[in-house]
Formats: sequence, structure tokens, C-alpha cells
Amino acid sequence: MRLYYMTTLETLETFILSELRIRLSTFDKVNDPFELLGIRHENKKGRRHFEALFKHWVNTVGFISFTDNWKSPLMWGHYTNNHTGVCLGIEIPEERVLKVDYHKERLDSLLNITPREAAFSEDFKKKVITTKFSDWSYEREWRYVKDLEYKDSNIGLYYEDFSPDFELREIIAGARCPRSLHNIRKQVFANTETIKMFKVRAAFQTFNMVKQQNQEELTISPLHQVNGLNNWVKKQGRSPIISNTQSTGPE
Repeated sequence: MRLYYMTTLETLETFILSELRIRLSTFDKVNDPFELLGIRHENKKGRRHFEALFKHWVNTVGFISFTDNWKSPLMWGHYTNNHTGVCLGIEIPEERVLKVDYHKERLDSLLNITPREAAFSEDFKKKVITTKFSDWSYEREWRYVKDLEYKDSNIGLYYEDFSPDFELREIIAGARCPRSLHNIRKQVFANTETIKMFKVRAAFQTFNMVKQQNQEELTISPLHQVNGLNNWVKKQGRSPIISNTQSTGPE
């Protein structure tokens, strides 16, 4: 399925396109202090048990937040530095993501499940991970959840590399993005599928962001990306690792 990741232009250029990966967040370092706290606990014992679970999940589980709606001006305003960033369309198998459920009230305490059962229950963990306050419902969030296994030893963070199961397929430039599509296109390499690029603007008759029709839509073919990868590899002082002698499609 196609989901969308909002980010700033700086993050796109400095990290995502140059490193071919997106950072995994942990639940203690995001913008909602109620992450993993959607369950109501009526006594100190229940809170203590859940605090231990919270610490365990913070240290072992990471996630990437996506939306299924790239047209929301609120999302562009909140996550792309006032519409100056981009939205990335990522193709992900539907079974790899969890849809967030929004509630006006916190859920009943543990629903007769023991702390030990809760610690080993995948269903319970999914329920906790996907429960958020209804005020966040405008985000229409989906979560790519993954165990924290391989940390980048240089900076101590966790990432998900682009791959056939996590494929960059669209780059949508914000209405105030200072980079041209051609400029961003030059920074893209190493993808095995075609990437579409376009710019958005505020709609004339609705409160949606829409595709800018008077600006050319670009398509990045695998050939462009192969050549770009070879150029990048050469800059690292290595020999090209992919042959570019045979065309896989027009640029």
C-alpha cells in the first residue's frame, strides 16, 4: 500500500536521500506525551506494572509514522517546516503497518489481563501502540513498527533502509519548498522502481493541498538512479557496482 512520510527539506537532503534510509522513532522521544499511555490505571500497582512494560517497549520497539493523506494542510504545516519540506510516498506491504485508532477516553485498565500476560501478548502490545487521543485523528496515522536491533554505531540511532518492501515511489514538494524538482531529482539514486515527483499548492475551492498543474511532473527512471549510484560510489573512491550500459527506460 502507498503511505506518506512528511519531513523537512533539510532531513531529506542531509539524511534520507544521501543515506537511503529513514530514522525509526522511539516512544519516549515523540511529540505526544501519552504515547503507550492510552490505558487507564486505577491504582499504583497497575501503574507500576505498566511503567516496567513502557520502559521495555521504549528500549526494544521503534516505529515510523505515516499518513494515508498527503493533501492535509495541517500535516504539511506541522511536519514539513511550514510547507517548505516534502512528502515521500513509500510503498509498504499492508501487513507490515498498523493503523492507529483514536479514542476520546483512555481504555479500561488491562481488561483482566495479568502483567505477565501483557508482557508477552502481541495483541496487547499492538493495542497499546495504536491507541491515541482523538485530537490526533486529523493525522490519519499508520505505523511501521519494528524491533530495535541494529543501531548505527556512529550516532546511536536506528533506521529502516529503502528496500523492495520499503520502496520510495513519490517525492512531493511542498507549496513553499525552495528547491526545484530538478534540483531534488539530482540527489536521488539507487532506487529500483520509478519515482514520480510533483509540487503541491493550496486548492482554489477546498481546504486541501493539490497537485500544481502548471508545473511539470517529473519521473525518475531506474536508469537515472543507477547512474546516480555509480557516481556516488565513485566519489567514495570505489569502482562502480552496477553496470549502466543497458537502458531500463528513458530519463
